[in-house]
Amino acid sequence: MSTENMNPGEIGDAAGRIFNFYAPLNWIIRSQEDQNDHGIDLEIELKNAEGIARGQGSVFKIQLKGQKRCIYIDDGQKLSFSVPRTRVKYYLQFNTPVIFVVVDVTTECIYWVSVTDNAEIQQKLNSSSTASLTIHLPIENKLERGNTDSFNKVLSAVQSCWEHLSLRGLRTAVLNCRTLKPKALDQRINQVGDALFTAYHIKFECLLANGNFSEVYQQADTIIRSPIVPPKDRFIATLYFDYSFKVAPFTNVKQEQITQQISLCSLLIELAREQKESPYRLTAIVKARTALFSIMTEQLHATHVTHPHFQKDSIEYLLINQEINKYYVETYRHLVKIINLCNRLIIKGQFSILANLMVDLMMSIGEFKTVHKARGTDGGIAFLDDWLNNMLITVFFLYF
Repeated sequence: MSTENMNPGEIGDAAGRIFNFYAPLNWIIRSQEDQNDHGIDLEIELKNAEGIARGQGSVFKIQLKGQKRCIYIDDGQKLSFSVPRTRVKYYLQFNTPVIFVVVDVTTECIYWVSVTDNAEIQQKLNSSSTASLTIHLPIENKLERGNTDSFNKVLSAVQSCWEHLSLRGLRTAVLNCRTLKPKALDQRINQVGDALFTAYHIKFECLLANGNFSEVYQQADTIIRSPIVPPKDRFIATLYFDYSFKVAPFTNVKQEQITQQISLCSLLIELAREQKESPYRLTAIVKARTALFSIMTEQLHATHVTHPHFQKDSIEYLLINQEINKYYVETYRHLVKIINLCNRLIIKGQFSILANLMVDLMMSIGEFKTVHKARGTDGGIAFLDDWLNNMLITVFFLYF
């Protein structure tokens, strides 16, 4: 049948068939349209590689519209579609992402735009009182059969919508607090705090992924210094600051680096005492012990390397030799404390903390072994090698 003779119902059916034909095989498409055209048209859920539905985070809604002759504006760069105001408000009420899709049934071209987090749509809704609103669909948002990238772009938009809904839910939770009784209010505060805790994690991970260390420093410092941010959030911000400083320190002066490292460890211990939970205390202790061990091994290694440059019968050689022996004994004793700490972490099942400890420790262990092989006993060297291998095996099998 020619599209010229199609009635509205047939146009809608044609749009549905075209969309289903173009959609990827790992999209589960569920029709939700009733006979009176009420509600959202489709619900999409993604399947994994085994063909099993992936659940809540992979679900989104599609409002599907068919059109015989689409209207294009801005030199053909956008498709323009009019939607009743009540319908737009309805789409925005969902706690699941809504994607608006228009199918040109004449050309079988499919275009889409996100509704849930669309600032332009929200601005039109707030600033006008017309019975209908115009939704613009960019022509680059075109779905093409077999073009995985075009559909992945939709999924990226869905993810952005989920993030928008999470923030909207957080704002709603805060606004509703004024109606709660004290006990329920405490519970809501904890829930909001947990949401912020997760948000801080995501924010810092994004900054690190982009290599934006200066922004990590600035953001983390703001959180750390805030008198109203909970201790656990400040603790996390300090850990991110510490990691960034190890990767890209903002100073090349060694003494300043050591001072900053000690300051961060002291802050972690202070915040762990406020939080009063075992994982925080253990993490703070681990950071402090490994940082101190790193400083001690660098000092020991530097002195050890310098020692041979002096004549063996000189007073300088003897004095430096005494200093090396002193540093060596102190460093070895501290390493014993770290070994005992590792045993404690294993007993408590804190394998993620153990894994981070080993990452922080490896470079320092290498430096210590250089001196240890020159001054330690064969039994001590064998013990250290066996312990290190056992710790690495434990981390790989129980954490990764």
